Amino acid sequence: MKNIVSALLAFILIGSIHPIKIQAQIISVKAGSDFDIKANTILTLDSIDFIPSNTFNLNGNELFRNRVVNASNPIPYINRVYSFTGTTNSYSGSIKMRYTNDELNSLNESNLKLLINNGSSWSVDNNSIVNTDENFVENTSVNGVALKEISAGVSSACTPNTGDTTVLACGSFVWYGVVYDTSATPTRTFTNVGGCDSIVTLHLTVSKSNLYPPFGVVQNVVSNVCSARVYRYTASINVTGTYYNWILPTSVGGVSGVTVDSGDITRSRTILVRYTSNEAAFVTDSMKVSTYNGCYSRYTSVKLTNIKLSTPLAPSTIIATNISPNSCYNRRYRFTAPPLPGFSNGSTATILAATGYLWSFVGNLSEFVTIDSGDVNSQK
Repeated sequence: MKNIVSALLAFILIGSIHPIKIQAQIISVKAGSDFDIKANTILTLDSIDFIPSNTFNLNGNELFRNRVVNASNPIPYINRVYSFTGTTNSYSGSIKMRYTNDELNSLNESNLKLLINNGSSWSVDNNSIVNTDENFVENTSVNGVALKEISAGVSSACTPNTGDTTVLACGSFVWYGVVYDTSATPTRTFTNVGGCDSIVTLHLTVSKSNLYPPFGVVQNVVSNVCSARVYRYTASINVTGTYYNWILPTSVGGVSGVTVDSGDITRSRTILVRYTSNEAAFVTDSMKVSTYNGCYSRYTSVKLTNIKLSTPLAPSTIIATNISPNSCYNRRYRFTAPPLPGFSNGSTATILAATGYLWSFVGNLSEFVTIDSGDVNSQK
């Protein structure tokens, strides 16, 4: 080490016991001079420590402390920066940078990382760790990085976030030490890993013990088609309950073929039930509907008896019309039934509604009578 120009050196301690420790306020090495810091030497400059793992050369360079960076830095950083007047050679070893609380610049201290500018760009040293008790950031295994400026900051800009929690409680609910005995939507604000607000909203429904069953159920026919009769069941509105629960029989009158056509039997106030068997829709069985609100000990129910489908009324008359000359061997008549009883003019299906016609002849007339047009199993 020769021709060294040092300014404001606190002291230089060289001993026979390693490591050697050098402390200084500012280090300035005259251009053309040699200043080699040997491996494992501790160089401390105004609260930053360098311990190179191999020889580190500072020839023609100066290291000093500032509050702002010289090179533009898009990464949020604290108000402490160490700058070299020129870019150093490749450095490997340890870097430990101390800071004070008033230098944090509103950043989240627990997320601090070393920031290193290599003379062309800034990068985040993700291998560095922070000690918030002793206020320092350190990486003991820096590997082959040129140094121009050093600071500490966070790896990304602060991004706030939100969250929601839904709770259905019985009687009362405790959230972060606060007791809620009525429904509410309180919020709590925390700090996320990026140092920003993290707001959690509680959607709380508090149910009381005064739970009453629905007082009735309305039943309507939606579709009166054979083998696919559909009924709509609607429970009365219950302000003390939150959801409805339906219990369907596995069969009706012992005949299988009862399915849920639409609706959620664990939540919905209205469900549609399909009877896939004709026999099932014509017999009586029971159905249950309950309300619940989170106070499961107050769970109650009522029963509903299915309405029997009645046999539709017979057509009142048949109109016969002669539609061809009454000549031998070619007599043609049109027979017309009146509109379907209970389902005329496209009205809504009802319990009494008929859905089709079935024609038949008395006696054996097939030798002399044929169907010229129409369907004897459906048309009027």
